[in-house]
Amino acid sequence: MFRSTASQLLRSSVPSRMVGTPRVVSSSLHSSALAQQSITDKVRHTLGDLNKKIGEAAASGIDKAQEATHKVEEKGHQASEATKHGLDALNKKTGKAAAAGIDKAQHIGESVSDEAQDLKHDLRSDPKGKAQELKNEAKDKVQNLKNEARDKAQDVKQSTRETASSAEAKAKDVADDYKH
Repeated sequence: MFRSTASQLLRSSVPSRMVGTPRVVSSSLHSSALAQQSITDKVRHTLGDLNKKIGEAAASGIDKAQEATHKVEEKGHQASEATKHGLDALNKKTGKAAAAGIDKAQHIGESVSDEAQDLKHDLRSDPKGKAQELKNEAKDKVQNLKNEARDKAQDVKQSTRETASSAEAKAKDVADDYKH
């Protein structure tokens, strides 16, 4: 009986809108936890995507840097080869010019030896006339040799300039390719 009286008393003193246990909507708590979890997942997913894009951009930059490095190495090698080729060509031309000069000197030496024999014979017959003739011939030969040596030197000089210009042009091309 005491229970029923207490129960009645409590019901009458408590307003009717609070008569029962207060109702907590579990769906509102549950959805906010889901919403919170969903936001966390979205942020995590967005940061993951951002990290992936940054990594791809960094990898792309590294690849481009490596390509540029390889191109520079290749162009440097090409320039080195072009210079080496130009110097080899110059060396060959210089060697040919030197060999031609040596051959000419040997030929002249043989010619002088032959003429010395002829001179010896001619001097016995007409010494003064032959001496004057030899003097004139020697002057002419010296002048001819000077002219030939000068022409040969000019040829070698011109060839060297052409080879140097070619090497310089190739080096400029490589430098221009490197800049681009």
